[in-house]
Amino acid sequence: MALPYELEMLDELISETIHPKKLFDKNAIIAAKEYLAWERTGRLELIKARKRLKPVAYSFLKEKHKRLYIRHHQSAIIHLLDLLFNYLYPIEYSELIEKDVDSKTEKLYKRLFQQCNSFLTYIQETFPSYWNNDHKISDSELMMIQLQWKSRLHLIKRKLSRINADKKLVKLLFAFLDRVCDKTNHVIITYYSLQYINDLLLGLENLKAVTNGTNFCPPLNVLVIYLNLNETDFKDYLADFICVDVNRISTVKEKLDKLYFYYKQISQMHTKPGVALVQRARSVKDEVKDWLAGEIKYLQKTQSLGIIVPARFRNDTEYKKGIWCTYTVEEMALLHRLQHEAKYITNKKIRPMMEDLSKFIHTATMHNVSAKNLYNSFYNIDIATIQSLNDKLFNLINQLRKIEGHVKRKAKEKQSFRKK
Repeated sequence: MALPYELEMLDELISETIHPKKLFDKNAIIAAKEYLAWERTGRLELIKARKRLKPVAYSFLKEKHKRLYIRHHQSAIIHLLDLLFNYLYPIEYSELIEKDVDSKTEKLYKRLFQQCNSFLTYIQETFPSYWNNDHKISDSELMMIQLQWKSRLHLIKRKLSRINADKKLVKLLFAFLDRVCDKTNHVIITYYSLQYINDLLLGLENLKAVTNGTNFCPPLNVLVIYLNLNETDFKDYLADFICVDVNRISTVKEKLDKLYFYYKQISQMHTKPGVALVQRARSVKDEVKDWLAGEIKYLQKTQSLGIIVPARFRNDTEYKKGIWCTYTVEEMALLHRLQHEAKYITNKKIRPMMEDLSKFIHTATMHNVSAKNLYNSFYNIDIATIQSLNDKLFNLINQLRKIEGHVKRKAKEKQSFRKK
């Protein structure tokens, strides 16, 4: 089933008709009325798309078709916003607002940018259940949110110093937060990540200096577990924190009592439902509980006097060799069939190729992909798989265009530097 695309004319207008290469061509003579016509066309196309989006979406009988239709338009409008953002190439977010001194081209881009932004907000507010939280936010939103985060980080750092938070944990937190706030790093922030980081910053801002009456859980440690900061470094920190305390005790019985105490404390801690820094990795709470249970069992059996920090708490995808991806087996098989039929993959025999592929590919739902399953999926293709792969390929094209914009931006910076 081919899903309709409501932004086809707008896409052509922004990506081709008003591309800077055409508008800044020395031989191009563009009248003022053409700028007005382009702006009017863009505005009318968005009005038409807004009117059609809801009735068309709810005309589909299957939920997956509604979801794909909405997510396709979400992805498309974010791509168009990124194109306009790269055309304008703003140094600050405030430069995206139209000013009287702007040229006709800048005014055109900024007006279309604001209208596209309004359309994206409409999609998010009208179809929250179909909104793709795993999609990247637009480059313009990233620029704005990084400015907001950076202004909050300075106050948070002062607050953590005032309440005497553990310096080692503060260093780990800011290594992560500084990385996502640095616009020179070109990080990709999804809508899920955006919400998570906002929750983390809010939690840090509301942190209180009081403890719960035990030495184990300072407020910052509680926040790490509550918001499930399940990167390896944070898991290692908590294990090290426990080890230092337990290894101060001299007798095995006291060590066991302390370990049981920690196990009980962590088991009773609250965690925010459905929240994790690394979505497919195990939670901090579960990892530390399992490690404590193992240490208690080992200590009871050997009566050893010391415990050690695990060599490394690994995320689910860290200890397996190969390539981990979010494609399904069916999508992976179809992707390789596309490349094979387009002659980008030149293997003559399919079965050995699928056997080789199954040795190093792991999907989100299957750690060990069956070669037979891949081979069968290579030939037996359904429409749902085509549609879902189409959506992912569209996202790949968006990423490719973003990289292209970044490369052009760097080239432009080098050129302007040489002129100086």
